[in-house]
Amino acid sequence: MIRRFINWLRGLFGRAATYRIQVLADVPDRVDDRTLYVIGERQNYWLAIMRCPCGCGAEIQLPLSGSDGPRWTVSGTPKAPTLTPSVHRTKGCRSHFFMRGGTIIWCR
Repeated sequence: MIRRFINWLRGLFGRAATYRIQVLADVPDRVDDRTLYVIGERQNYWLAIMRCPCGCGAEIQLPLSGSDGPRWTVSGTPKAPTLTPSVHRTKGCRSHFFMRGGTIIWCR
């Protein structure tokens, strides 16, 4: 809870950690903080994976392709990714945030 509050404060004052993209052919064994893993090959990406930025440690998996359920898109640069739409966890910590230019923007 304290970690979430500190991360939220950092987001308000512009000192939030920035994320970077790492492209892989397969799901990584370990998911690092502040890294958005994009899984797939040659512009055929099917999954994005990241650690929840609130500090709870949960792994978030976001589909980038398919016709069932929601899909996200990743844009921007490798050092400043943007995720669209927002990420809203409905279980666990219930975080709700945007990633814009590599920075987490918390929803209230």
